[in-house]
Amino acid sequence: MNKLIFCACLLLLLSCNKKSVRNSPREIDQLAEAYVRLALVIGQYDASFVDAYYGPDSLKPTTPPARVFPKDSLLIAVQSLKAEVDKIFKADSTSVQVRVKRRGKSSPQPW
Repeated sequence: MNKLIFCACLLLLLSCNKKSVRNSPREIDQLAEAYVRLALVIGQYDASFVDAYYGPDSLKPTTPPARVFPKDSLLIAVQSLKAEVDKIFKADSTSVQVRVKRRGKSSPQPW
């Protein structure tokens, strides 16, 4: 009986320590904010890139555009942001695949 209680407590402790695969809404909000900021910076150099922005002024760039288009630094920023987004979708995709396998279906339902 003592072994059973010990195992139950151990399983309970181990299950509480697991990290969820899902990302918090805050992480996704931070990525969205970074995307908006990056788009607005690019919009400083190409007026047709951002045709209208009605969001908070706090997201707008505070520095004036450089005289030369900073292609390399913007490409690095875009690649970094894309890698973060891909990481989120990969984690979510993995969790969806696990749930689908548990249900014994070949693909998730679209609804």
